[in-house]
Amino acid sequence: MGEDATQIDLGDDLLAADKNTQSSDFYDAKILVQEGFLQDAKKILRKLLSTSLRDEVRALLAEISDREQKLDQVINSDELMRRLDAELRLGIFAQTDHHELVQDVFRALAGCSFRTWMDLSIGFVQMEEPQVARALLEHMAKRFHGESMLMLEVSSVLAQLLVAENDPYAVIVLLQTLLGDADIPEVEKVDLHYWMGRACELIGNAGSARQYYERVRKAAQNHRDVHERLQE
Repeated sequence: MGEDATQIDLGDDLLAADKNTQSSDFYDAKILVQEGFLQDAKKILRKLLSTSLRDEVRALLAEISDREQKLDQVINSDELMRRLDAELRLGIFAQTDHHELVQDVFRALAGCSFRTWMDLSIGFVQMEEPQVARALLEHMAKRFHGESMLMLEVSSVLAQLLVAENDPYAVIVLLQTLLGDADIPEVEKVDLHYWMGRACELIGNAGSARQYYERVRKAAQNHRDVHERLQE
């Protein structure tokens, strides 16, 4: 009887571990979609179609399909930016004055959807135009303040940009309100915890950084490079 119970317990433990891995993979796929890496996200999601997350996976795959159709299946950031540049008549590739370009982008995006703002912002990040990307994302953070789910997406990309620019205090100011929002499920905050950890590292607060990384690993153990950072 004892041996049978042990075997059952082990089976339950393995099943729980498998479900945790699937949830972690699904969350990573959502992050990839937010950052515009649609093909990488689809590779992960296809492996999850036969799991208990199949309904959520199908919904996310449908969202990816819609985005690809709207962009005429353009995945390459340069091609995406050229398409948006032509549609909005911005003259991005001929523009050399960043301030003037930002003002032109703001005028062109007036009345456009959140998705268009986000796609253009990510495009500038991938084109290594951090000044323009930061201006757009900071404007979006003000415009969509109070809309939690939209702010999660904006803040994740903006925090990544701010860390790359070695501006940790801006990251902390950006993220602390969202991280303290009890109405946002903790699973949706994983990427924000990661970037807060990176910010804490930059200001030399290793203890706080580790606490944030531990939260990330608990929710999504394969998220970004959190495993390696916890081993340092």
